[in-house]
Amino acid sequence: MKKILCLSVILALSIVFFTGCSERIHFPTPTEPEEPIATDTLFFAKAWVNPDSGQAPLNCSFFAYGAYMVVPKDPSVHQDTVILLTGQFAYLWKFYSGGKFLSDSSDFLYTFENKGSYVITCKVTNLSTNESITQFLKVKVTGSCTEPTDTLVIIDTVVVIVDSSSTSHFCGQIKGPAKQILWLLQNDAGNYRLEFEANTNSGKTADLTVDISGVTYSWNTGQSETFTASVFLKQDSTIKITKGKNQGDATSVCVKIVRV
Repeated sequence: MKKILCLSVILALSIVFFTGCSERIHFPTPTEPEEPIATDTLFFAKAWVNPDSGQAPLNCSFFAYGAYMVVPKDPSVHQDTVILLTGQFAYLWKFYSGGKFLSDSSDFLYTFENKGSYVITCKVTNLSTNESITQFLKVKVTGSCTEPTDTLVIIDTVVVIVDSSSTSHFCGQIKGPAKQILWLLQNDAGNYRLEFEANTNSGKTADLTVDISGVTYSWNTGQSETFTASVFLKQDSTIKITKGKNQGDATSVCVKIVRV
């Protein structure tokens, strides 16, 4: 009888214990693993000079850096997920005109002894992918306060990015001390049609010389206010427009570049 009573008590306690536990145990619900975020790797470079103008002799410090970052393809992903990475990069500094070598370091010092407008190119190459980015820096050096200005060497220099898939249109002006317009093109090599149009503030005739990557054309705006040239442009060509001497009136020149 005592054995039966003990077994009954043990059975009752077991039922109570397992019933209570079943109410407290919670098993986690299986979840799907998160998909990795789709990303793009973007290579970029930056170059600058300080100062970029002043009297000769002008001491300038040049700086550049290359980097690349991993960014989500989905723009809704929070910007904090952007990762900035460094790598191995090569640097090449040159004068745009003539291609004189300056440095292969990421930073260097250079002294401009003579007055004039200078354009410096900095090519940064990602050694991992062989991608490269070229940037243009402009430095303007003036003479001393007592030195007379040579108005024939002052050039209005502009860097122009040519969109080869559409028409590019831009303008410049020769006035005051500036006797020349220099357009530094960033373009793909190919056949182009260049349509020029000129006018002077007073309506007088201007004798212009148009130099397109070394090929020169004479243009008298009195005979025609427009001038068209169909040419093959090498990559990163130049357009230089020079006005004749003793023509003091301001002359505006516009050009439309069309890939053909």
